[in-house]
Amino acid sequence: MAESPLHTAESSWSESIVQTVDAPAHLRRLADATRAFMEAQMRADVDVAIADDVASRLEHLTRRLRSSVPDRTPGDLFDIGGPLRNDFGNAVVGRRNPVAPPMTVHRLPDGRARAELDLGCLYEGAPGQVHGGVCAMLLDQLLGEAAGAGGNAGMTVYLTTTFKRITKLGHVRLEAWTASVDGRKAIVRGHLADGSGATCIEAEALFIMPRSHVGTVNESSRGEIS
Repeated sequence: MAESPLHTAESSWSESIVQTVDAPAHLRRLADATRAFMEAQMRADVDVAIADDVASRLEHLTRRLRSSVPDRTPGDLFDIGGPLRNDFGNAVVGRRNPVAPPMTVHRLPDGRARAELDLGCLYEGAPGQVHGGVCAMLLDQLLGEAAGAGGNAGMTVYLTTTFKRITKLGHVRLEAWTASVDGRKAIVRGHLADGSGATCIEAEALFIMPRSHVGTVNESSRGEIS
């Protein structure tokens, strides 16, 4: 697979963070606290009394929250017009989703994207390693971001991953770039590297814009909507 063309200075990447409608601060805080608790409960070694007490408190808090749960999913609760990236409930970038790391994406209008994040025990597969399915999910998201950044947003038709080495828990870096465009079709390539910079996974994906959405992504959406 071709070497990544991503050699842009860090300053230009920092200016290309996607600007989208975000969840209110108090709901982002709730999601962050929930995520932190999920990791803490996985790692904690507590006795029966503490486990029962915490579980009872959680059950009570869950009942409080469920009393105000709407019928729609978080991603359906906002609309900025046209194709949307779900920054609320998305399993990778959703700020209201405690399952999401969440991943912050940097994008350029020529069809490139990058992200760096830390993956802890919530994303473990084999002991000490990031689950391969989690890695594929992150790459699917980032390759889609690269397609959208260049104005070629679409739905994933295929995603091919080649695992070169294990991905250890901890810091990872993902890069993606648009390799070719043919009408509604965009082929995007990318990779995931570990904290040392070694490439762990290479990926290629085909994205196609549904015919029903053709024309809804214009020049103003480049680098902003995927």
